[in-house]
Amino acid sequence: MLALDRPTDAMAACEKMGETAAALLVRGRALNRLGRGEEARDALLRSLEDPDFDFFPALDELLILLARSADGTALLDAINAQPSHRAATALVRAFKGIALERLGRHDEACAIMNLEACVKRVAFVPPASFGSIKAFNVALAEAVAADPATVTVALTDSEINLAPRGEGPAFAALYAFMRQEMVAYIDDLDAYRMAEILGPAPAKGIFYTANTVLWGDGHNGQHIHNRGYISAVYHAVVPPEIADSSDDRGMLTLGGCNDYAPGLKPSWGRRLIKPEAGVLTIFPSHIFHDVVPTGLTERRISIVADLRPVRDQEAALGG
Repeated sequence: MLALDRPTDAMAACEKMGETAAALLVRGRALNRLGRGEEARDALLRSLEDPDFDFFPALDELLILLARSADGTALLDAINAQPSHRAATALVRAFKGIALERLGRHDEACAIMNLEACVKRVAFVPPASFGSIKAFNVALAEAVAADPATVTVALTDSEINLAPRGEGPAFAALYAFMRQEMVAYIDDLDAYRMAEILGPAPAKGIFYTANTVLWGDGHNGQHIHNRGYISAVYHAVVPPEIADSSDDRGMLTLGGCNDYAPGLKPSWGRRLIKPEAGVLTIFPSHIFHDVVPTGLTERRISIVADLRPVRDQEAALGG
């Protein structure tokens, strides 16, 4: 019912489900759509009381709701009320930045969203068997095309595969490189001014990946990676018009969050990063980011990865 934009019918369906965490989550979302913010907040808080229910969807909805207010007090109060296992997430870190900025605590907010210091960029040198980085990226693009999406995001002019198989030598070589550089980033958090903000690295993590193909008006929309600790993006194909342009089309943008916090012009600013084929970019998962549409028919292809801390409902892949 929510997908059909029928929030009233969604609420009616929830009445038949009882006071389960899942029903309260849907009820909160429906009430939010109807502009009944206080009731939505209550339903979402009650959903969060169930320790066995995945807290991310309800907490995400709650923080988005509270972030709309020009006064960050309620948002910060909700954040400060979260138990430690929730507070130590990218989701809470990102919205804490918004709350502090709303309250005029700009230095604290900028420490969380340190766009200049927190980014690592490193070029990939592929195994000699591929011959060159250009040949490797061709092979990788072919592997992406041969890995059709089974779980996707419904966005215009895009193909975002949220559950890639990642099979073949190109993916294997890239994943090994991404893991290595992400671990190196964590080992040197002080250099990226993130040791205090991110806190201790997870003892174990899931290496999660997605394939992103954009063209035309395609972009991801402002977002963070709620479940991540750090995130990375490898650009495999960058159209020449982007590589040679002097404008911002096709660029990775960091810091913009006005979709979540209307009217906010954050003191941490915005950082534009021109994609380069063969270069990996790493940053904390709580940094808001998006892509400027290319306006081109040629595809812009990237591979995204998160290091996700292992939680009770997830199984570790490696260490």
